[in-house]
This record gives sequence, C-alpha cells and structure tokens, in this order.
Amino acid sequence: MTSLGPWVALIRFDEYGPLFLGCGVAGALFAGVGPLAGLLGLLAFVGFFSASAFVLNDVVDWEEDSASPAPRNPIALGLVGRPAAVALFAALAGASALSLWFVSPGARLVSVLVYGLYWGYSLGPRFKALPVADGAVHGSVPAL
Repeated sequence: MTSLGPWVALIRFDEYGPLFLGCGVAGALFAGVGPLAGLLGLLAFVGFFSASAFVLNDVVDWEEDSASPAPRNPIALGLVGRPAAVALFAALAGASALSLWFVSPGARLVSVLVYGLYWGYSLGPRFKALPVADGAVHGSVPAL
C-alpha cells in the first residue's frame, strides 16, 4: 500500500464515493439545482461529509475493529494514527460545512438532518447498533 493508501482506505471513497456522488447528482437534478456553483457546492458537501462520516466511524470503532480477526480499519491496523484521523475528521467536517455556503437555504436545512443521522450512526444514539435504524440511516442519507 502506498503512503496515501491507508488515508484513501480511511475515507472509503473507492467503496462508497461513486454511490454518494451519484446520489448527490441525481438529487440535484430532481431538486432543480440551478447555478453550477450550487451543484458543485452540493457535490463538495456530499464528498467531504461522507468522507468525514467514514473517518468518524473508524475513529470511534478502532478498539472494536482491532479485536476483529481481519480488521480493515486503517486505524485498527496501525496504518493511521488516531490523533491524525481525528484531525482529518475535523478538516473534512469543516470543509463540508464551508461547502454549504454555495447551496440553497433548503439544502442547508436538510444538511442538519444529514449531519445528525450520519454522525449519530457512530456517536450518541449509535444507530448502527440498532438493526432497523442502521438500515434506515444507510438508505436515507444518500437519498437526502
């Protein structure tokens, strides 16, 4: 794995990036996002936000993932330090919030729900621990 490989694995872009960005484009087209800046802002939000959520999940679960016989979490594998991953999460979360400057007020309101659902997946209510909620979050976040 190259020196960037663990970081790319941490944000899971190769696994989920096309899905999330495709959902973002489809949602923008259905919602009638007008100016190019709005579409680019929305795609930036989707990209930065989804990456932040994957990093947060790995930061929170690193001990549990370390105990797995075949961990895939770069933090659990010791390929990325936890403090560095927390810094990456903060940078991605900040970039996702800044990208909201370019989207409509309605999209900003929906983003609050998206932040709550996906960060609640790993923190607070930990939706991933509840099978029905886990499925609901995975289905609703790309749709939103």
